[in-house]
Amino acid sequence: MVKSYQQALNYLKQLRPKTQQTKFPGNLGLLRAKYLSKKLKNPQNKLKIIHVAGTSGKGSTTYFTSMALKSQGFNVGLTQSPHILDIRERIQINNRIISRKEFVKLLNQVIPAIELTSKYQKGALGMPTFFEVLIAMAFLYFYHNSVDYAVIETGLGGLYDGTNVVNRQDKIVIITKIGFDHTHILGKTLSDIAKQKCGIIYPGNQVITCKQLPQVHRVISATVNKKISHLITILPEKNYKFTGYSNNKSALIFDFKLNQFILNNIIINNPATYQVENAALALTCFILLANRDNFKIKEIKLRIILANINLSGRFFIKKLKNKTLILDGAHNPQKMTALIKSIQSLYPGEKFHFLCAFKENKDYLNILNKIPAVAKDIVFTKFTANDQDMVQKSVNPSNLANYLKKLKFVKFTVEPDFKKALIKILQNKDQVKVVITGSIYLLSKIYPLLEKTKN
Repeated sequence: MVKSYQQALNYLKQLRPKTQQTKFPGNLGLLRAKYLSKKLKNPQNKLKIIHVAGTSGKGSTTYFTSMALKSQGFNVGLTQSPHILDIRERIQINNRIISRKEFVKLLNQVIPAIELTSKYQKGALGMPTFFEVLIAMAFLYFYHNSVDYAVIETGLGGLYDGTNVVNRQDKIVIITKIGFDHTHILGKTLSDIAKQKCGIIYPGNQVITCKQLPQVHRVISATVNKKISHLITILPEKNYKFTGYSNNKSALIFDFKLNQFILNNIIINNPATYQVENAALALTCFILLANRDNFKIKEIKLRIILANINLSGRFFIKKLKNKTLILDGAHNPQKMTALIKSIQSLYPGEKFHFLCAFKENKDYLNILNKIPAVAKDIVFTKFTANDQDMVQKSVNPSNLANYLKKLKFVKFTVEPDFKKALIKILQNKDQVKVVITGSIYLLSKIYPLLEKTKN
């Protein structure tokens, strides 16, 4: 039994896998997550679930979906990972993170099930992991608090993910844009990756996706047909269209249509053009739920909440020391492409200072080669994040510098200390905007520093 919040954190840290292989053991991990849920009496199957998987946009889409439902007065649970500032971001109801007191109480309720799981068949399943336990805690917390809906973001993949313990027929599945990421775990081809993402689809589920590459769409369609589920694919121009910016370019405007439902001039309090697709996926889910569960949409309340959202780490703009900072956790080629396109759309022709670090095992070369098109200069740094699912480390910044030399981009420096790297960029007297990107884990280090920095 843990008696304090710090003891709870220490307990969870002991559950962090030491290697990628022990963190993602395939079917064994899924069996373990299912057994852990069973010992808690399967709270996840007593909830109305929206389950979100994909390579890019799943964090934003889960957030948009939860906020849309919240706008109608529903009690809405939300899980997101990784966290940026506080582990409790992973367990939220109505956009409020669980309190420290409730967190400790909840963990103590789950610990007996953790111990039973670790002892099952003489330890055949192994010890539940940090991520698996937090997901189990979230499901239990949502059940105890009688949420109307729970919006669940997968951790990695889908098929063997710790969230994949919900088998209700009325689950709604959202598959966001699929691309290359975590290929050493999910597979080397887009078809293989798509099969992993589609592993969360169960018989009877309503499945929503966006425009995908042909090989990805084939996998999604085949999975839906096999599971006797129903698929809705929303498309640009037909279902959603970016129309411009508002509020001095701090927000974007788009139109949305699904069958007879039309919502024009929607304002999203984020200027990244890539968010239009994510918001459209969320709105599609929202409308399906309104039709299925027979609630009348309060349009004004929906518009108000979307116009006031706060997406940390997703094209988050902050004014500091007469500079404009853009913080975005783009950590794969697809996300970096989307970030660069949004920058070019919002600030055509402008160049930026970049502060970058990339996690080990990422395709950092294909991420990095997209940046010089909009970079005035780049500062490379490094990080170690020891409060996440496992200890996360960045690639050696010298490797990044050597690659840029091959691209004949020479305006870069290496500063391994991320604190000094941030100070260096902020002390630069020119008015060039700053982009901090490459990893959510880098942002988790930078955000607290920005809060301490005086304007």
